[in-house]
Amino acid sequence: MCSLENSVKPSVLSTNKSSLLIRPRVMVDVSKVDTTMHLFGKKYPFPIAFAPSAMQKLAHPQGEECVALAARRLGINMTLSSQSTTSLEDIAELMPATHDGPERWFQLYMSEQPELSIPLIERAAGKFPGCNLRGMITLM
Repeated sequence: MCSLENSVKPSVLSTNKSSLLIRPRVMVDVSKVDTTMHLFGKKYPFPIAFAPSAMQKLAHPQGEECVALAARRLGINMTLSSQSTTSLEDIAELMPATHDGPERWFQLYMSEQPELSIPLIERAAGKFPGCNLRGMITLM
């Protein structure tokens, strides 16, 4: 049987439990709460973004288009999956790049043949102005 209690020393578990405890705070002034955050030089209204999710049109006829519109309206980031059912070009039209607007990010699943991924990378960089290739790609 696998459980947290069986895999961690009791002293470590009790220390961590006390630091992770949710402590409700009541009667606190919340009229001036600031949820903004900065990430990669951009300011976002709150620390939430749309994660990549493939093949959204299987769940809704407009799929990623609805998510792009919501992201634009909320001012938050959207990451488009390389397995999306909406093209990069269509998302770029729905979420025009602006200096103070949300960024459009792209998640790439590399092919076993890297040369097949290059045109997709070039499309993403071309349709998402200011697109930065962040992170490291390791080919095995």
